[in-house]
Amino acid sequence: MPDRSVVLAVDDDASARQSVAAVLPREYQFIGLPDGREFMETVEAYEPDLIILDLHLPGEDGVSLSRRLRSRVEFRHIPVLFLTGMKEESTWRRLLESQGNAYLTKPFEPRSLRETIVRLVKGG
Repeated sequence: MPDRSVVLAVDDDASARQSVAAVLPREYQFIGLPDGREFMETVEAYEPDLIILDLHLPGEDGVSLSRRLRSRVEFRHIPVLFLTGMKEESTWRRLLESQGNAYLTKPFEPRSLRETIVRLVKGG
């Protein structure tokens, strides 16, 4: 396990991944993926302290990735933060059903994202 907390973000928008990386505390390590093709391999290799998922991804969507993560006993403890542009209540229900820990809507406030990341990494 690395000394630094690892945050894995899966988002097909490169600028969104860069925005996430920019708000992380210095002591955090950032890993970004544009889609879910290498998701489980990356989780297995790095055992991130937090996973940030976009809802809409090419191929497998964020809800499906979260469900795959939760299907593995050894990774169920990893918190999942969803970032989405959708604000409907039905979307929130889908995120809860896939066992996400939190969600923020896009565009997000950098301070709010940073606070949410730190809280989830610390187990809150």
